[in-house]
Amino acid sequence: MTDLTFDEFTDVVRERLGIADAVDLERLHRFREDLMSDEEKAVIPQGWYHNVFDELEVQGHLDGASSKMNGYDACGRLSAEGRYYLAHPLDEE
Repeated sequence: MTDLTFDEFTDVVRERLGIADAVDLERLHRFREDLMSDEEKAVIPQGWYHNVFDELEVQGHLDGASSKMNGYDACGRLSAEGRYYLAHPLDEE
């Protein structure tokens, strides 16, 4: 995961949110603390967590309860559009 571009990181977060939502749709998942391993946390720039939140929000892929947190983290779950995108990724292109 050391050579990820920001766009690739966005895809990773979106996919992991989808997996986490499948387990517990009621919970807001913390991008850094819940979705990344310790090794990944060490190499992902801290500012990317707020940036990926902004990117997913602009795309309409985050539920309205999602939010940025203090300490460079964000929490959220996918919107219906975000879940649809994961199920049908070619439809967005």
